[in-house]
Amino acid sequence: GGSFTESSADLLLQMSPAKQQRILEAYFSEDVGLGFSMGRFHMGSCDFSLGNWSCVKEPEDAELKSFTIERYKRSILPM
Repeated sequence: GGSFTESSADLLLQMSPAKQQRILEAYFSEDVGLGFSMGRFHMGSCDFSLGNWSCVKEPEDAELKSFTIERYKRSILPM
């Protein structure tokens, strides 16, 4: 597998659908690519994010009631 970041996912979205397909096939296709069967992504921001952010919106939320993956829905999850 590989690691997928917010910035790489955002760059992928800026490409044509044909180029997106070619890149995803290069990672996941067993016939023409690396044949990855899984990938991972960061929880909260990382050094390859588009900014500093957290999946937990409230700083003192020990019970994670404000936990959300909303930020992932635009670019990371569609990958």
